[in-house]
Amino acid sequence: MGDSESHEIYKTNRLSYAIPMPYLPSTSDATKVRSSSPTEPYPEMNLSEPEQCSLQEVEQMNCLSPTRVNSKAVVRYAEMGLPVPLNMVAENTDLRKAPKNWLRKGTQTKGFVPSSHLQTGFSSFKLANDFVDCMPDVDVISDSENIKKLLKLPYSNNSISMIVHRVGKSLLIDDFDIHQYLLKRSATEWDWLRKYFAQTILHQIEDKDGAVVRKNCSNSALQERNLISKFLYRSLQHTEEEEAEASIEALKESLGSAALINDSVLKNIPPLPDPEIEKTIPHLGEAKEDGFARNFIWTFEDIRMLIGSNMPIFGDEDHPCVSLKLRDMKKPINVLTGMDYWLDNLMCQVPEVAMCYHIDGIVQKYELIKTEELPYMEGSKFSPKIVKNIAQNVLAFLKSKAAKEGHTYWLFKGKNDDIVKLYDLTSLSQKDSGIKPSNTEDDMTGEGGGMETEPDNPFQTPVSLLLYRLARNIVDSRGRREDDAVAQALLKNCIQLLDHSKYPHIATSAHFLLSELYVPADTDPAKPYFPKTSPHSSVPDEDSDEQFDSDEDFESSVDIHTLCYPSKLYGFRSKDKCAPPISDDIEFRCTEALLHIDHGLKFITSLEARTQASSSAFRKERERVERENLKMSVPGQAIPMGYISSDVRIVQNKISEWEKSCDVKPTFSQLSNSDYLKFLLLKKALLVYITLAEISFDLKKFGRSLKCVKRALNCFSMVESIGGEIEAETCGGMISFALGVAGDCYLAFISAWGNLPLYLEQYNSAEAGEGGIAEEVEKYTDEIDRDWTIKPPKDIQEGLSLSARCYGRALGFPSLPDEEMVSLNRRLGNVLNEEGVFFMNQATALVKNLSDEDTADVSASTLRAAETLLERSREFMNQGIALFQKIDDNANIALLLSNSGRLWRIAGHIKSLTRERNKHEFGSAEKDEYKRALSEYQKALKTLGNRKMNPSVWDSVTYELCCTFFTVGTLFQDQAPLSSLSREDAEKQVIEFFLKALMYCDIDTVSSRQDLYRRRAAEIHLRLASLYHHSYRSFDIEDTSFRKKKLKQLSENHYCKAAPLYLQQERFVYYLRCVLEKGALLEAQLDSLTSPGAKQKQFFLILSCLLETRPALEQMSSGSDTDTQTVPSSEKVESSSTKLEDEIEEEIYVTNTLLQRVQATLLSLYKLLMGKTPKKGREPSPLVNKFKELYAESLKTKNIAFEILNLLNKIQEANP
Repeated sequence: MGDSESHEIYKTNRLSYAIPMPYLPSTSDATKVRSSSPTEPYPEMNLSEPEQCSLQEVEQMNCLSPTRVNSKAVVRYAEMGLPVPLNMVAENTDLRKAPKNWLRKGTQTKGFVPSSHLQTGFSSFKLANDFVDCMPDVDVISDSENIKKLLKLPYSNNSISMIVHRVGKSLLIDDFDIHQYLLKRSATEWDWLRKYFAQTILHQIEDKDGAVVRKNCSNSALQERNLISKFLYRSLQHTEEEEAEASIEALKESLGSAALINDSVLKNIPPLPDPEIEKTIPHLGEAKEDGFARNFIWTFEDIRMLIGSNMPIFGDEDHPCVSLKLRDMKKPINVLTGMDYWLDNLMCQVPEVAMCYHIDGIVQKYELIKTEELPYMEGSKFSPKIVKNIAQNVLAFLKSKAAKEGHTYWLFKGKNDDIVKLYDLTSLSQKDSGIKPSNTEDDMTGEGGGMETEPDNPFQTPVSLLLYRLARNIVDSRGRREDDAVAQALLKNCIQLLDHSKYPHIATSAHFLLSELYVPADTDPAKPYFPKTSPHSSVPDEDSDEQFDSDEDFESSVDIHTLCYPSKLYGFRSKDKCAPPISDDIEFRCTEALLHIDHGLKFITSLEARTQASSSAFRKERERVERENLKMSVPGQAIPMGYISSDVRIVQNKISEWEKSCDVKPTFSQLSNSDYLKFLLLKKALLVYITLAEISFDLKKFGRSLKCVKRALNCFSMVESIGGEIEAETCGGMISFALGVAGDCYLAFISAWGNLPLYLEQYNSAEAGEGGIAEEVEKYTDEIDRDWTIKPPKDIQEGLSLSARCYGRALGFPSLPDEEMVSLNRRLGNVLNEEGVFFMNQATALVKNLSDEDTADVSASTLRAAETLLERSREFMNQGIALFQKIDDNANIALLLSNSGRLWRIAGHIKSLTRERNKHEFGSAEKDEYKRALSEYQKALKTLGNRKMNPSVWDSVTYELCCTFFTVGTLFQDQAPLSSLSREDAEKQVIEFFLKALMYCDIDTVSSRQDLYRRRAAEIHLRLASLYHHSYRSFDIEDTSFRKKKLKQLSENHYCKAAPLYLQQERFVYYLRCVLEKGALLEAQLDSLTSPGAKQKQFFLILSCLLETRPALEQMSSGSDTDTQTVPSSEKVESSSTKLEDEIEEEIYVTNTLLQRVQATLLSLYKLLMGKTPKKGREPSPLVNKFKELYAESLKTKNIAFEILNLLNKIQEANP
């Protein structure tokens, strides 16, 4: 192998890799390699009744069948990147002689000394802590020797003693030396277990001597172990120089690998305290473990195991990866030895074993045997299928019975015993001590000191710390939401087990991680979304434990022979009881997160209180000692003076190892652990409160939302106080959003002011965990800083002011996104508009309340107050316009310009009230105010450009502009300033304003304002017609100028336009008035006519004009009939009471006028026709008689619409 290739493999030794295998095993020919293999498999047999078959019978059925198991081992860590080069020991070499390199230490010789000397104590905890990232995906963590013992259970008569712990879904299995831990210990340690073992377990075992297995220290056993060690050392082919170089490279490699294993830098969550390694492994100081030569992820069928192995692996050019075994040719091989060789090779992914045979220590020969051939060797035949069944059944048994995290289980089998038992030591000790064995949720609150268990359990702290590290790793690297439920269960169990008084920082970190699970740091408060997770697996079946005997879950057992058969517990992974998923309810998540933050803060507060009490006691004791041992000054000797810096803000504690190893910001490196964790908790509370504020706002709980914003600001004050300006800028976006929510809450208060008591009740209600968070905030912030702006409003004005202050402060944070800046500016502009409208409405109310009975002084003071309110309103409007101009929001600019125009209109109305009482003319001061209003409206339309940009705003502005033009035109017409203008100029002004108002009256487009526009247009046409009519009548009768004719034509034109609009709106009184005025215009032309024929024709025109009132009279008469016939009596009274008296009087007046004009016209026409009839000799014409009758009929007609209508119908019939 070339150097470059070797170097490449060396570089990857710290990564996960599979040791190269030079062959691909064949499924079909696996049994034909050795001559002793059978050519035909045994027939299949029914194994449904395992009690009817012995182990030997099962062997006969399966050992020779061509069964291949699925096995794969991936290296996670290796002290040597490549297998050790193999030196084949020469034939006839005496292995009893020690080689020169014997017992020399180095990475290549790991495993050359028997494993019992290398691995003591509880190695699974070290493996778990070194490879926390693997734990969520493995079922078992243990030493390879322990795994082999479990898989050889049915074949071996030796005793088994192992300690089992459940951490997550993984089982930690360690060898438990009864002699070392129970018999050699002092009388006080593990006292309960020692008594239980002596009084209970030994009584159940027939062979008392087989209960405690001691190491075989006979001379022959020692010589055999030394012989194997010398053989392995001889198999090394390095020279001394090569060994030195290899040791240097191995040292570098080891350092690099160790750095990789111990790398605890977190990537996605803030740096958190890491437990000390001495606390995470039971009896680490006594075990003096050096670690394993290699660590593997071994997948055996569907079982994944993290194992450590010290088996020496060699290789050469022909055989790059082999294991070495030394066999005495005088001793036959047995099943246990064959299984041992086979399992060693499977666990380390070694394809071959090199068997060296010797006689009395003299090497005879080597034999290479493939790994898949080992189960079929003569004398050690066994079935891999049975080993697979054993593995699955043992794991199913342990997973179903060792199911409680934090409990210590003891797997024990006596020598020559057929029953293996699993004792729940934690539950048994609790039962013996009178403690309830079940865990309760109350233990998680942090009020006590963790779960109350037996006092001498040395595994409680390591298990709890391992749960913490595993959960922390899951939270940091989680890519699936399903992992959150697992991490939640791990952290809750950790808090139950952990001694909070000894490990307050770990307990606080666990609560912080729980809050992170409920509300992750990447949560968007504006759009919080938490998908509901689905559980990994289902709840165990009711019949899943029927194979295993148990006694109240404290003691379980299984017959070792039943482990060989296929079990219904094959799918053990699907039988695991899954952790319940975290709810997707946002409010629930926020509440739970706040509770955990509160518990974490309580741990820190309790630690600070204890530290302060200890410091106080130490200080008092020191003062007492100083008082009792006064130091007198010595002449000529200087008195040392202590120096304490005056600018130290926070007392610096010693920086712990986790701060050195983690990438902690410089600002945080100056903080103590307690202050740093306090900072993390309150920063998390900041996010939770803002998220809760948003969802409360969506639920219309505005009082609660405002309270959450206040608490968020409190937390931000502390974050800023501890973290400095950098953290303040980092959280600035969230605080800006929170202040925006507060501003929205105030506007919601105002829009539903009647619900203010409900909102106040919500605001004053306490949130979960609020007390502890508030207490911490009070230590770092003043009351003014805490309550500067968030408080319930007393009135609408204060609510608007507080809303504007919130939006204004939100805009003060730098580096806000452009979208957020635009949104805040828009909302602030809207609030300023609302404030302007609020003061404008107050001014309007003052003006309306003025009455003629008020004295001049009161009126003047009221008007001055109204002008002051208008001025304040104008200031807010101008500020809002400036904000909307900054973000180019033309629609809102137009709306505020429209409101500003309304301000000027109100100001114009106030000017009219301040004029002298004897003046009734429209003055220049009023005109100037209205001109400003018109200018604002026109600016608004110019800003919009056209109606397509924003139809609703455009329609609103045009309507206001139309109303303003109409108002000014009406004031000019009704209160013409004839003292400063001629009548002709005043009429021109009136006509100009009315025509501009007509230009903005959109009577054709269907909209909510269509009826208003029609009414306004009809009134304008009627006023213009009356104006032209009045001007026409001011000319002399003989005047025949074009101007007079034009005025007549314009008047008739506007009368014709006004009449159908009034009729369309069913404003019949105004319609009748319009027709009457048009008839009066026709009557005014009679004086200029001289011939009787022309006058007769004009009279008929007048009658035709008056007949145009019939549609209105018909609807008026039918409407009155419908009202009297169909409306119930109760509604009649209500209808009559709602009709205004002046409208009734005006209707009577108009119909009476119509009747009088009809009578006068009929009389005039009758006289005219009688004048044309000769006085003697001829009878009057039928037409004369007809009109005579009509006139007589009109005199009998009453002032009722129905009768007037009948009269007009008769006139229509008689009209030629």
